[in-house]
Amino acid sequence: MRKGHAFIIGVAAMAFSFASTVKAVAAPNFAFTSATADETVYVYGSGSVPVSCANYPAASDSYDWTVKIDKATSGFTQLLANSIVIVAFNSGTCNPLSDVTNTLEFPPGAAYIHVDASGITNADFTGAIPDFNSYNTNNGADLPFFDGINFHLVYNLTSVTAEGLKPGFGNLEVTGNANLCGAITSAQPQQCLVLDLGYGSVGGGNTLSCVCTTPNVTSVDITDIIE
Repeated sequence: MRKGHAFIIGVAAMAFSFASTVKAVAAPNFAFTSATADETVYVYGSGSVPVSCANYPAASDSYDWTVKIDKATSGFTQLLANSIVIVAFNSGTCNPLSDVTNTLEFPPGAAYIHVDASGITNADFTGAIPDFNSYNTNNGADLPFFDGINFHLVYNLTSVTAEGLKPGFGNLEVTGNANLCGAITSAQPQQCLVLDLGYGSVGGGNTLSCVCTTPNVTSVDITDIIE
């Protein structure tokens, strides 16, 4: 993972290139259709501010997003293999896309992509990587903190239904730990997940998709553990 860490040091600015990426889209390479999300937030004292907000940049919150994908093409695989992969959380809406609260990036070639016996394409990445956000803009050799991400994507590029997936359809699960303070304290009830393959990508087409949902947030009071 150290190779990946070294690669993404200093690239915080790219996380906020979503707007320019959206303007440049052509025929879509993939599209999010729906999502569900579960989050766990630790608090100190009933109804108090989450630990992640009071002790920034503690990455004590956890997340689990399950996303449905449609319109996956062979170009999608090329983008995953050869681009900087950006997974981001924002509060509010997808259009316009604003208030990005967490941005996790892994470099080209970091995702393990393979095709199984049914012809289903799998892409996986697991690691601890820097979270670039408005509070964490450090581009030095020692980034202030790392967040965890588990990225598991399956999609069907065949011409027939396989493993319950129609041609072009897929499922993405993104789990891990992060500081979700900015998202969970937003005035907006919903949150959005973004997958951006536009920065440093090859080929044309749509390199970004976004989907929003209202997460199921579970608060865990850790007062007894600390005291």
